[in-house]
Amino acid sequence: MKQHLFILFAVLLLAGCTKTNHTAEEWYQKGLIADNPDSAIVYYTRAIEEDTLHIKAYIARSSLFYTLGYYENAMRDYDRAKKLDPSIVIAYALRSDFTEDDGLYDRAIQDFDQAILLDSNNVLAHFGKSIALHSKGKKQEGDQSLPQPDSLLDPFTQRPWDK
Repeated sequence: MKQHLFILFAVLLLAGCTKTNHTAEEWYQKGLIADNPDSAIVYYTRAIEEDTLHIKAYIARSSLFYTLGYYENAMRDYDRAKKLDPSIVIAYALRSDFTEDDGLYDRAIQDFDQAILLDSNNVLAHFGKSIALHSKGKKQEGDQSLPQPDSLLDPFTQRPWDK
């Protein structure tokens, strides 16, 4: 963990010493192809500095923060993305995965419910909610939260090009 902090600090320090004319989207794209997570975080941070409304950069940076163990930073970025666009399903679904991993099942269930409300066909949100309910010892409620097979779009029978 100390090694990651040192590397992140060094990369941030070096990044602060250079000034370029990249746009937020260019910084975001650099983050997507970065060689390591610390560099990617720097690029996503630069994207956010250029455009404080760049939701994709907040979400990408949050995922990396979480992976590296910076849970508070991860939650802060997901919360910021949700504030910028309350209808962004991925922010609710991913944040709820994180809170579920931390044993915060009630908060995770609320986020999964919001993701399902925004997109009732979000299978991952349904399964995540079911797992969180099972983890709380609510097996029957968890089973009931799973979508019925005929309520979901079957990609093999309802293809857009068949219409």
